[in-house]
Amino acid sequence: NWMMRQKESCRRYTWALLLIAPALAAVGLLMRNDQGGQEVQARDLLSVLFDETPVWSLKHRPSSSETFRDEEDLKTKRKALSHNDNLQHELALAHKDLSRDLQEARAFVHTNGAVSRIKREDKTPEKALDDKLIDLQQMKARTGKHVDSLQSDITSTHDDDNDLDSAARLDPDPNKVLIIMYMESECPACRKFSTTYLKQILEAPGVGNVIDLKMVPFGNAKVTDSKDERTVFNTTNMLTPILQQLQTPWKKPPNLKFECQHGASECLGNAWETCLVDVIPDHQDYFPVFDCIESRGCAEGMEPPECVDYPGEVVQDCIEQFGNDKVRKSLPAVMQCMQGSRLQELFVKNAIATLEAKSAFVPWITVDGLPVVPACNESNPDEQKAAFMHLFLLGKRVCAAYVAKTGKDAPSGCATLPSNTSEIGNDPFANFPSTNYTVLIARMEQEAKLEQQQRAAMNQFTSQQQPQHAQTLSDRIKQGMSAWGFFKMKIFTVVSILFALFVVLGATAIVRARRDSSSSGDGEGEEEEGLMDGDQKGVVPAVNLPQGWKQKEENV
Repeated sequence: NWMMRQKESCRRYTWALLLIAPALAAVGLLMRNDQGGQEVQARDLLSVLFDETPVWSLKHRPSSSETFRDEEDLKTKRKALSHNDNLQHELALAHKDLSRDLQEARAFVHTNGAVSRIKREDKTPEKALDDKLIDLQQMKARTGKHVDSLQSDITSTHDDDNDLDSAARLDPDPNKVLIIMYMESECPACRKFSTTYLKQILEAPGVGNVIDLKMVPFGNAKVTDSKDERTVFNTTNMLTPILQQLQTPWKKPPNLKFECQHGASECLGNAWETCLVDVIPDHQDYFPVFDCIESRGCAEGMEPPECVDYPGEVVQDCIEQFGNDKVRKSLPAVMQCMQGSRLQELFVKNAIATLEAKSAFVPWITVDGLPVVPACNESNPDEQKAAFMHLFLLGKRVCAAYVAKTGKDAPSGCATLPSNTSEIGNDPFANFPSTNYTVLIARMEQEAKLEQQQRAAMNQFTSQQQPQHAQTLSDRIKQGMSAWGFFKMKIFTVVSILFALFVVLGATAIVRARRDSSSSGDGEGEEEEGLMDGDQKGVVPAVNLPQGWKQKEENV
């Protein structure tokens, strides 16, 4: 039994080592530095949001270390804002204490009881009052220094506000007219209006400088539960707790799915435009890129060469061609917004803002919170069309709102904008040329073809330098690692194989030795049994010996 147990143990150890040794060798083969390119297929949060796998090529995706540094910077800046609020609170308390002390001083000076106490202390009233006023002046000076230091801290904190995320930004400039446009990335009317009349207003002399433009890409999209799509969150009372949950870091994010009117490609375009406006809030920086996305993006019912591609597919080229230095430097932050939970939070905010605006259609525009389009019967197409024509008088509304708000003269560019419906005509877009991107598409195809040829030439050059038939596994691995790393990997592999062979040979030798010893023991037993029972084992049977021989045999 002991021998059987030893044999079974050796057999188990042998098989275990035979299985472990190739695994160790495989681990050694995989121990190499990953030097892949920077071009990555981004597929993170959007596939979960839209139930599809959006694929687009990104050349400037930040590394994990850069993303970590950005998150740390964002946390630091949020702490700075919180410190800013505390400083403002302390400043208010300091002013309150100072005013209270001054009131006490006045009461002390004009109170008769104070004069009687001064007399009991054998001090003249004038001397006591002078001492009290000196103390108050010193206290005022100390408080003033504290107030000045608080004010300087607040000023230094406000200097960093431009770098903070939009959730912590200050309120819009009160001397500017706030325009909010509720739209969709693939809405044909939104595309036409933003690339024609809205662009004309922003480019009018002086008008763009008095406008604070905000885009809300959501429109007729829906927010549903990803586990139960029949549950639609279509009221502010339902969306507000979800927004609070998304804004609380330690709470588990809800299971949300966003369904856009024109499909998943529109959700992707809305996501790009939302993150772009969130990271870069100044329209003078982001609108050239936004205009490019809307102009080149294919809206519903459009095909090239009238457009180039879906809005989400033209973003990168638009940023490279029309983005200024600030936009290009902000691309990692835009990418971080696209891949994190911030996008869900912004979409829910856009949904709440669209519901609160009570938009009848898109594009829907408000000027300082008031809709440009008057109330109409949505079931009547004629009334709806007449109401829609008021959108083209947006420039007039902006100029009038600026004059009423600031009391200043209207910018000179207001004279170039239409002031009544007769100047618009039956077709408001007739004065603007239609887009045709035949030349651009041909150039892009030529560039893509040239890039493909360069890639093929590079592959051919690489194959000539190192023939394909000589590309063994070790050669392919060696290309991606250093000489020392490759040497260590080979040593590790050889040692693993030798160890496995040594274990196998040793186990085999032990098993054979045990088998031989057991077989020899069985032979001796058989021989003794044969001597005792020679007839049965085929041995010559014993003969009758003389009496003396028997005695000798017994003695022996």
